[in-house]
Amino acid sequence: MVNKIKCDYCDAMLNNAPRSIGSHIGFHHKEVARALYDKAIDFTMKCLECGELVANSNNVLARHVRKVHGIDWPQYEVNHTYGGMWPKCSCGCGGVLSWKKGGFTSFIDGHSTRGENNPMYGKKGVDSPNSGKRRTNEMKARYSSAAKTRWSNPDDSRREIMTSAAYRENMRKISKEVSQRPEVIAKKSTWSTKWWEENPEMRRVWSDRAIDLLEQGKIGPQAPYKAEWKLNPFTGKEEYMHSSWETRFLDECIERDMPVTKQHSIRIPYFDPNGLERVYIPDFLTLDGKTVYEIKGYETDNDREKWRALMAWCLENDTRYEVVRFS
Repeated sequence: MVNKIKCDYCDAMLNNAPRSIGSHIGFHHKEVARALYDKAIDFTMKCLECGELVANSNNVLARHVRKVHGIDWPQYEVNHTYGGMWPKCSCGCGGVLSWKKGGFTSFIDGHSTRGENNPMYGKKGVDSPNSGKRRTNEMKARYSSAAKTRWSNPDDSRREIMTSAAYRENMRKISKEVSQRPEVIAKKSTWSTKWWEENPEMRRVWSDRAIDLLEQGKIGPQAPYKAEWKLNPFTGKEEYMHSSWETRFLDECIERDMPVTKQHSIRIPYFDPNGLERVYIPDFLTLDGKTVYEIKGYETDNDREKWRALMAWCLENDTRYEVVRFS
């Protein structure tokens, strides 16, 4: 509902809006309208071309210099802010800057990371305040403590959301879709190439490891199984097999009609051999929720820490666990 006000010059009730008030005064009180129109205005802004006070805003001043002096606002700014010299790109290339709404920028588009005048110039790798950041063990411990505090609070809304089956399914779909985008694949390839170039000693370690696995027939064209998305007939959904052994285990479960799934909500906190808190997600869970399966080809110290946490969790939740070993 529009508010009504009474006209100062008659008894008419008007909509409280500038257009309504102006129309009424202009039509019914012409002498008042003329007096308001002819009223002198005290300007506060001086035109630097003619030295006269001509405006109270940049818009009005710009209109004055265009109509009276025949120059546009960017040229007016150049004449009186930049000493008549059109500003150039701060990267040092010598290119002339273009006017954009609000003024001149410091760089030509695409030049904001060039030149010694740029504060980020030459700062790459460990010297970059962005990509060069490294988390210390103290920082990691603080992050871990904060996360543990959040997840231990049963009233935290994020916990309810992130442990829901709908959230996990949605994130799985997003992860799969994003990982298959050409630009993401290209970036991963670039990052991988750069990392190998910066870590030649690790390249030799992994190369020797790959040669050993090839000789054992665990990787390469002759390997019988590979990591893959695989349709689980027990859930009717595609589930990601992280290793050849997981694929083999699911195939055996299908043959034996033993319903299992990788999509479950079990998250078990544990401490790795370095004392850092992590979260362990078991490989498979039976659909009745009574048995957890962990699939392994070989064991590490970290695996044994996981299993200690798994044993404690199973005792608390009346669940069995089995470690299935393949070689």
